[in-house]
Amino acid sequence: MVKRIEIDISELNFSARAFLLEDEAPKTCEAVWRALPMEGRVVHTDFSGMMLNLALKDEALFNLPRENEVKVVRPRDITYWYSYWVKPGLIRGMDEFAEIGFVYGRAHPRNFWDEEIVNLFAILEESSESLMKLGKTVRRTGGKEMIIRKV
Repeated sequence: MVKRIEIDISELNFSARAFLLEDEAPKTCEAVWRALPMEGRVVHTDFSGMMLNLALKDEALFNLPRENEVKVVRPRDITYWYSYWVKPGLIRGMDEFAEIGFVYGRAHPRNFWDEEIVNLFAILEESSESLMKLGKTVRRTGGKEMIIRKV
């Protein structure tokens, strides 16, 4: 049976489901699943285009292996990225950093140094239109509190 997650931003009345790509990214899916529910502030990316990011606070989600790696992302993709894969050191004032990315339009994962490779571990079930509206709202109004839970 395919595992599913629900993404909820109550302030914007946004709720969507995604299915995990357990065959393609088993270790990432397992770590995320064990960490649920997750809460945090989703923000718009600085460098990657039409993408939202949720910083991961649980250190068990740091240093996951690279798997199902992609450079090219598409709307509805949900990704994982870890700061030490390429450039160990300070990022956003933290020694280590990991995040989940939500692609809502044209995007290319990158940081201020270079392009990034990310783990593709889930795909949103909803149409990209609702995510596009969410992304534009967060870009315009700032970060919003998000909850990700098991379905």
